[in-house]
Amino acid sequence: MRLWPIAAAACLCLFSVSLMAMQVWKTFAPRTDLAVKSLDIPTDLAENLVARHDIAASQPDHHYLPGVPQDDLAAIRKTLARSLDQGVLVTSLPDGWAFRGAALCPVGQDRAAQLIFTRGNQTVSLFSLPNADYPTSSNDTPYESMTSGHPIAGFTHGNGMYCLVGSSPDGKLTLDELKSLRDKIEDSAIFALGPTQKPSAAMAVASR
Repeated sequence: MRLWPIAAAACLCLFSVSLMAMQVWKTFAPRTDLAVKSLDIPTDLAENLVARHDIAASQPDHHYLPGVPQDDLAAIRKTLARSLDQGVLVTSLPDGWAFRGAALCPVGQDRAAQLIFTRGNQTVSLFSLPNADYPTSSNDTPYESMTSGHPIAGFTHGNGMYCLVGSSPDGKLTLDELKSLRDKIEDSAIFALGPTQKPSAAMAVASR
């Protein structure tokens, strides 16, 4: 009985599993383990995000998806996915942030999905928009910036960019807080934005 075909198959299987494990680790390992360098958000994008955030934050109503219940994340996901060509992140936020609504909106020349959250007198927008026009060093690149007194923190994944933009009248919402909020949702967001595209009850993600 020849054993070398069995041995060769076993080695090939072990190599494949090791390669897969390495890819999974690179994709899902915490950012502190990967030591990925953050990049500044391009100035024009940051200014456009801040402008759109301020417009939404100043309005009494934050939900502009007619016929879609504000508390139905799955329906919000499906509605946004029909109009956009990249993954859309629809999720709750930790640390006491209350979801107030969602809308499709322009951000510069791009169309984006915007979710609004409030906590006391503080407001955060979660944007999903295409990243084709903006430089990235690699997939899952983190971005951050302070623009016109607004903290901005985000990351890229696939062909999408996902940005948190914050504001507060007293300026107490800091960039460090927004970076922490981004890091708390990023691992689960990347998992949900992966090729399986299977949303959970608390998070719904879709691509067109």
